[in-house]
Amino acid sequence: MARAVPIGIICAGEPEKAARMVEIDASVTNSEDGVWAAQAIAVALSMLCTGTNIDEAISSADQYLPKSSWIRRVVEEARKISEKSDTLFSILPDLQKGIVNREYSYGNVAPETLALAFVIVRLSSNNFGNAVTAACGFAKSGMTMPSIVGALMGGMQSTPFASESWLSVIKTLKGISIPSFAGKDYLSLVEQISNLAGEKVVQ
Repeated sequence: MARAVPIGIICAGEPEKAARMVEIDASVTNSEDGVWAAQAIAVALSMLCTGTNIDEAISSADQYLPKSSWIRRVVEEARKISEKSDTLFSILPDLQKGIVNREYSYGNVAPETLALAFVIVRLSSNNFGNAVTAACGFAKSGMTMPSIVGALMGGMQSTPFASESWLSVIKTLKGISIPSFAGKDYLSLVEQISNLAGEKVVQ
C-alpha cells in the first residue's frame, strides 16, 4: 500500500492513470484485496492533491473496491461505525472490536488498514497531528497505518504543517532497507516528487 503513495502524488489530478499504474506495481507482490487497496489509496491521494474534498475522494476510491469483495465489506462496516459519532476518539473501541482481527495475518492487513485510514482521515477535521496520533492507536497496523493516514492528510494540507523538530528527525535516510540511500536527503526526494506532481497539475 505504501508504494501507492508516490504514484498517487505524481498522478495528481489523474486518478484513472494512478489506478492503472498502481495495479501494475501492486500486482508484483499482491492480488485482489491488496491491489484494490493500493488503487484506492492512489486514487484518493491523486484527487486530494488537487484540492478535492475528502468525501469525494473516498467516494471515487470506493469505485475500485468490487462490491462482492472482502475489502469493500470491511470499508463499509467501518463507515457504518463512524456514522455513530462525529468524534474519532469516541468510536476507537468500536473500530478495534468490529474491524481489527485480533489474530495477525498479512492477508487481512490491506482491508483493515484502508477501512480504518479512511475513517480516521474523515473524522480528523483536517488536523494532521490528531490523525496520525490516532493511527498509532492500532498496534496491529502500526507499520502501515500512520504512513497511509499521514499521506492522505498531507495531501489535504495547503500550508506547511510539520515542525522543524520532526523534519530534522526524518531528513537523512539511514539506508537500512536500501543501503545505497544511506545519507540521502529524504525531504529533497519528497520535494522532487511533489514538484513533478505540481508540474502535471499546471499543465
